[in-house]
Amino acid sequence: MKFTIDPADLKEAVRFALTAIAGNPPYPVLKGVLINASGDELVASGTDEIRTARVHVPATVEEGGEVLLHAPSLAQLVSKFKGKSDVVIREDDKKLWFTQGKMKFALYKMPSEDYPRQLEKNLAVIGHINGEAFSGIVSAAEVAASKDIALPLLMAVNIQIGSEVSTLGTDRYRLSTSFAEWEPLQECSYSINAPAAWLKSVAKNIGGETSLLIAQDGGVPNRIGITSGNYSASSSLISGDYPKVRSLFTNRGELEHIVDRQGMIDALDFVSVMTERNVPVLLTGRDGLITFESGGAEGESTTEIASSNDEPFRIGLNPSLALDILRTLSTDLIRFVPNGPKPIHLSATEGNAEYLLMPVRLTNQ
Repeated sequence: MKFTIDPADLKEAVRFALTAIAGNPPYPVLKGVLINASGDELVASGTDEIRTARVHVPATVEEGGEVLLHAPSLAQLVSKFKGKSDVVIREDDKKLWFTQGKMKFALYKMPSEDYPRQLEKNLAVIGHINGEAFSGIVSAAEVAASKDIALPLLMAVNIQIGSEVSTLGTDRYRLSTSFAEWEPLQECSYSINAPAAWLKSVAKNIGGETSLLIAQDGGVPNRIGITSGNYSASSSLISGDYPKVRSLFTNRGELEHIVDRQGMIDALDFVSVMTERNVPVLLTGRDGLITFESGGAEGESTTEIASSNDEPFRIGLNPSLALDILRTLSTDLIRFVPNGPKPIHLSATEGNAEYLLMPVRLTNQ
């Protein structure tokens, strides 16, 4: 094997392959990045047997070949290449050599015979979607997904694939949904649970036309794949029946307030400084204003923002959970709909992402 590559392309190839490599894998072979050089490109791959990541980058290949290299060492060493001078890479019997000007290092090749190459074998394209649109509906759902490893099903985003692609996420305190149009290759209907953290990572690398792929075992989906440009990734699905919570969005209140999103972020961020752990922020609406109040052993704080609605309300909410949602929304104005003891409805004034946030019971309610 011998090829020449731009250092930026080499760094990107290694970076993306590492997104599917576990920090402490059960087998040494899973600690490696598989590098294949052929034609006019380098292909770098990584896997932990649950996730896979593969990226194609341009290279000038004199002699093709394939090697497996220790991923952490490779990532650390390629990060030291500076400037735009090409990196020359060549193979000998035991090592792969990297040279840029006076800088040179070598990594021992790892045995690659047991590297898992069949994980993506059964993946088949089911349709195409705009990458930015897909990233948007992933971001909308991922923010509400649970981070509690004791609840693995809620650490997933539920993806409904049919005439459109919709996402759903919940951690029991928040609920989110969004959808995007797509172009299916044929009529289909899937309800799958994909790891939220994996989706978030992959969404950062997609744009333009993006292909969705599904692998099945006995007619049951067991893996999802996403290909966008030179990037491909896949993940095992999380089994189980996702909670039937989508219908909760039909039971929204009627007391709609149009408020400035950044103003609400600043208000919650300000009063939460004086909020003790597990103590809600109090929101009171009246005469076109929403007042934010908090207090604790060290003191208290208050501020207010303008609202489009004069009707009164009084609710408590968890500022951290609310801020996560508000920072995900992208419009200047948002809809804020309190509904007594029922979930608060939050949405952008444009687009289709919607959120429900459980209010926190106040001590005098």
